[in-house]
Amino acid sequence: MQKRGLNTSLFEHKGSVLPDEIHGVLQQYDVGVLTHGFTGGYGEIEYQTIFPTRTIPLLLSGKPIFAHSPKGSFLNSFLEEHKCATLVDDADISKIMEGLDQIADNEIYQTELVENAIKTANLFFGPNVTAELMKCIETN
Repeated sequence: MQKRGLNTSLFEHKGSVLPDEIHGVLQQYDVGVLTHGFTGGYGEIEYQTIFPTRTIPLLLSGKPIFAHSPKGSFLNSFLEEHKCATLVDDADISKIMEGLDQIADNEIYQTELVENAIKTANLFFGPNVTAELMKCIETN
């Protein structure tokens, strides 16, 4: 971070943000960070299937997303399929920095991430969810 002239002492963790405040808070930042967790008290199946609750607000934020998530998880597959985030699936700090640099160094890439994120967010729009459910019900 130092090579970019970033003073990490100025980084701010917002902590818990109420659902009705999340969009406004996200607008204060340049990049949304979606963390998944690699180890901890959850079982293996939890790490493979978790879909963080802040994913949808991040998709709608209009900001590029940096995702840090373990290999083989559903979240990784989802983000890779929709090309809506820079994904780092390794805990190595140099890999994390490479991912952040990838976003910081390329405005065209930032725009692509945001455009893909907004398209992806449409998957969660109520009428689209209902239509998809109806298709599944009708075909079975």
